[in-house]
Amino acid sequence: MTAAKTTIEHAKNEINRLIEVYESLKKSGGIGSFNEDETCRKFILPLFHALGWDTQGKEIIDEVTGQKLAGGQKRVDYSFNISGQPIMFLTLDPIV
Repeated sequence: MTAAKTTIEHAKNEINRLIEVYESLKKSGGIGSFNEDETCRKFILPLFHALGWDTQGKEIIDEVTGQKLAGGQKRVDYSFNISGQPIMFLTLDPIV
């Protein structure tokens, strides 16, 4: 994880920016038109990037991988890995 390169202040600023974008979209009614992929690209992956994860594989290959089978053969949207070992899974479910 590239957390050492992410300062706490930078993370806070990025997260606040994401919240502002979300609130603006929510206020305008635009958030309801987002599909799962758009939600990931606009909010979820940037959130984890702000927290220090290499979501684009620029520095650490396969630190965050998409569409992976987890234990029990359940497909997850993202796997967060350290030294090639999954430590956390993320599955996105639509809001109903």
